[in-house]
Amino acid sequence: HLRMIVIFFASACFFIGSYFFHNGAEYFLFTNIFAALIFCDIESQFYGYAVLIFSSFTFLKISQANYSDWLNEFRSRSTINMLLVVIILIVIIRFFKAISFNFIDKLEATSKVFETQKNEKEKILKIVAHDLRNPISGILGLSKILLNKENDESNIKSLTLIHDAANNSLEFVNEIMQIQSASDIQIKLTEVDLHKIFEHVIALQMDAIDRKKIQLTLNFTRNSFLLQLDEAKFSRVFSNLIHNAIKFSHIGGQIEINANFIDTSHLMISIKDYGIGIPKKYMPFLFTVVMGSKKRNGTAGEISHGFGLIICKEIIEAHKGVISVISNEGEGSVFNIVLPKIAIN
Repeated sequence: HLRMIVIFFASACFFIGSYFFHNGAEYFLFTNIFAALIFCDIESQFYGYAVLIFSSFTFLKISQANYSDWLNEFRSRSTINMLLVVIILIVIIRFFKAISFNFIDKLEATSKVFETQKNEKEKILKIVAHDLRNPISGILGLSKILLNKENDESNIKSLTLIHDAANNSLEFVNEIMQIQSASDIQIKLTEVDLHKIFEHVIALQMDAIDRKKIQLTLNFTRNSFLLQLDEAKFSRVFSNLIHNAIKFSHIGGQIEINANFIDTSHLMISIKDYGIGIPKKYMPFLFTVVMGSKKRNGTAGEISHGFGLIICKEIIEAHKGVISVISNEGEGSVFNIVLPKIAIN
């Protein structure tokens, strides 16, 4: 309404200027038609305003000349051409405005549907994660207690399977819960030794490494790289990447972990395996939720959840870093993490 009041006020000024001062301001009335066409969302208002403008223009031309002179001027080619241009421009603007409005309506409808589905999905995932976490944690704790007691070989094997299954399930639930708040990751920076983080992560996965007889090499020493990072979150990143490297490596395979300065302001951390690699068709979806529906089992039948890399990407980007991958199917993969100087001591 405010925009239409401004346009109407401008038209009144042009009308007064033309009527009292004969300064040709009547032709500027047509510019207000285009302004009304663009800013007016109600068709009846626009058509009413257009009729008012044309009527005002006609009145001004008649009042400024006798009838015969005005009629001759109206019939002149220049006037007819001007009116045709005005009409054509009105039609063109109306056409593109209709297209844009239609597109906006569809976009808003799609956005509402997407938002509703997203909220429902988050609600379901939170409920599932909340209801599963406690019983799984209980099973994991009881299996640890039983494993520490004396058991025969068959019981130890069964308890180990229970423990591994509970641990994998708890990791999956934790991943779901982290994805819910990935966009609001809170970083707590502390000075940490990169080698120490890897030592801790590797120790937790020694059972899987030994099971597949994998040779894992950490190609840098303690205190080589002291970084300002969120230790807990980067432990999660390295745990996911090493877990994937183990999962998709062959029995007796190799995994190499390297860290080097690639220039004066960036450090690159690489985790390389010589396993089955990643098919090209999966590469565009690797760090997206879509990958969750394209998950693959490991070389020994290990189950994939499909969410780990999403979490890795979010955590690394929260540290102003970048993660990328180079992979050839059948030859293995290299995951590279590049961190800026701001995160490096």
